[in-house]
Amino acid sequence: MVQRRNVYVFANQKGGVTKSTSSANLAAALSRKGKRVLFIDTDPQGNGSSILGFQPYENDNFLSTYDLITNNASIRSEKDFIIESPFSHLFLIPSSPDLYNADAELAGKYTAVYSIKKTINFYDLKKKFDFIIFDTPPNLGIMTYSALTASDKIIIPIVPDKYAIEGMTQLQKAIVDVKENLNPDLELFGVLLARISKNENMSKRIIKKTKEYFGPKMVFETYIRKNVTAEEANAVNRPVVFYDERSSAAKDYIKLADEVLRREEKR
Repeated sequence: MVQRRNVYVFANQKGGVTKSTSSANLAAALSRKGKRVLFIDTDPQGNGSSILGFQPYENDNFLSTYDLITNNASIRSEKDFIIESPFSHLFLIPSSPDLYNADAELAGKYTAVYSIKKTINFYDLKKKFDFIIFDTPPNLGIMTYSALTASDKIIIPIVPDKYAIEGMTQLQKAIVDVKENLNPDLELFGVLLARISKNENMSKRIIKKTKEYFGPKMVFETYIRKNVTAEEANAVNRPVVFYDERSSAAKDYIKLADEVLRREEKR
């Protein structure tokens, strides 16, 4: 029986590229379509968890991705570490501030990078969810490597920035490293352009350069347009697709979910 390839990771070592906003809103948009989605937050900032209604900095009685990667908690079933979000069909394994120390704590513990993947496999989570989506921190440390090791497909978010494409060299090296040593089946699924304003020269340039670098077929047809409503939704801890479905940001993330589903149907 062919194993499902339904684990996605949003990765880019640069900060401020909408990783948390885009990963959380894609998860929400897919759940809105009736898909059962698990969101896994490996970023110690916890923005993705917050967007989905869980505040890591205001709770201390929960298990997180920190507990999974350090194996320092007693777990009897997936109900011990998977939290049901306030939104139908959407579940999460939240971040924790303790993740800030993960790289130092796990230095030299080379098997730790497999911990989250082992958890997904042991509890058969690929069969229990239609989509599993990772958010990652803005670095190429242990948590990003763990997410890449556990994932099937990468989505790279890029925003209009002078050095956006130049910064891809480090990420590409990390992806090659993971494929050669940790997860040979990892593949690039798509590149997402966000904060786009087609009337601005910088947006036009980044669209052109991204298509030249990755190839036009690898870049999602859906662009996430620049829109203040997404920031407003983040501020009140809601995905924009539930906060204001009439906004351009909500429409774009819903359109992105449709495009992801179409791409999967063609495979």
